[in-house]
Amino acid sequence: MTEMDEILEEFAVEPVHNRDTLERYLRRWPQYAAALIDLSREIARPIDADPTEISAADIERMSHVFQRRRTVATEQAVDPFSTMSAQLRENLPSRLGVPDMVVLAFRERRIILSTVPASFSRAFAAIVGTTPEALLAGLALPRTTRLARAYKSDRKPKIAEQVSFEQMLVEARVPEDVRASLLGGEA
Repeated sequence: MTEMDEILEEFAVEPVHNRDTLERYLRRWPQYAAALIDLSREIARPIDADPTEISAADIERMSHVFQRRRTVATEQAVDPFSTMSAQLRENLPSRLGVPDMVVLAFRERRIILSTVPASFSRAFAAIVGTTPEALLAGLALPRTTRLARAYKSDRKPKIAEQVSFEQMLVEARVPEDVRASLLGGEA
């Protein structure tokens, strides 16, 4: 499966297909603008076809996508940081080319996973030694506060609001050219 196919598949399974969703994908992957717009139009088109008119190839493709999603969903999700060696945990930011703050945000589940480019997910998964689907399933586990940080305050700790991957890169003061590379699929 090509990167474009993966991106189109991600777009197709988005819960909402409105203008904002399309614009978000177009900003992230302008090289696939024509295909994304075509898919968006196709999704928005009213369904009036007879289900018997679906080709065997389309049914096979849909079955493959649903089976892959079902397999990932039924696997036991594992927090990738819980199985990571201390050395890998220490080297992860430099290997991913991001500041420690970004890796910490992944660990604390503060990044909206749907905003992470597929190329970055693949690179992250390869470093951790898993598949992108298993990595994202592990990172999608419920958010919790870190106990070490929880009792350093006089107030009850709150779980920080989730932000987009791009926003986290901005907050971490990642230079614009590096940010563009990470978001543009060149990671």
